[in-house]
Amino acid sequence: DALFVFGGQGEPDSAEASAAAYRIDLSAKEPKWDAVPAFPGRGRVLAVAASFDGKFCVVGGAALAKGKREYLRDGYSYSPKDGW
Repeated sequence: DALFVFGGQGEPDSAEASAAAYRIDLSAKEPKWDAVPAFPGRGRVLAVAASFDGKFCVVGGAALAKGKREYLRDGYSYSPKDGW
């Protein structure tokens, strides 16, 4: 069982969105957060995310450029075995 977190903003007034992703294996004896390999898309806020059949999916959201939102229509999936 794993939990993923993705994207967002470092501060409420950040001018750019993050493309960072992290995973924690909740079944591990000592769970710890690990960075997921580099996300191929743009950093984003307000994305929809889900996990299914061992894959983590990120869809849509908004990129930030100098604090302005640009709404995105793309989607990506990640699996520890196959990457993005």
